[in-house]
Amino acid sequence: MIYWDTSALFKLYVKELDSKYFLDLVASSEPPIFTSSITSQEVLCSLYRKQSIGDLKNGSAERLYNRFTQDVSSGRITLITNNSQVISKSRELVTALYAHEGEDPLYLRSLDLIHLASALSIKTKKLVATDKRLREAAARMKLELFPK
Repeated sequence: MIYWDTSALFKLYVKELDSKYFLDLVASSEPPIFTSSITSQEVLCSLYRKQSIGDLKNGSAERLYNRFTQDVSSGRITLITNNSQVISKSRELVTALYAHEGEDPLYLRSLDLIHLASALSIKTKKLVATDKRLREAAARMKLELFPK
């Protein structure tokens, strides 16, 4: 079971320089892709932002978002709800990351905290992400990171 952050999952829908790596990774992994329910909003905003600055053709944002929602509907992507287990994990993480004995505090943004708590709530050992701060926090939690 592998958890995907939005930063990596987005590359499956929008071609970026390193998209091939992520497409190959998902092709070689057992389905489904696990991610937080907040990914829906993050993908939506990112697609429309890219369209508005001209990185995507007009109409592409809606088409790509529909493809994402179809992947969720088909079970290819499983969304983890921000439930009491994720909230509880979030509290544990904040305590661990901000007050980790012998190490400087690691400051996480709230959405990154939700992603990491979601990943830990499903007991995954692997996280796919490109976000630097999220990767640092996941490494402290002993998750195997992709890309390596």
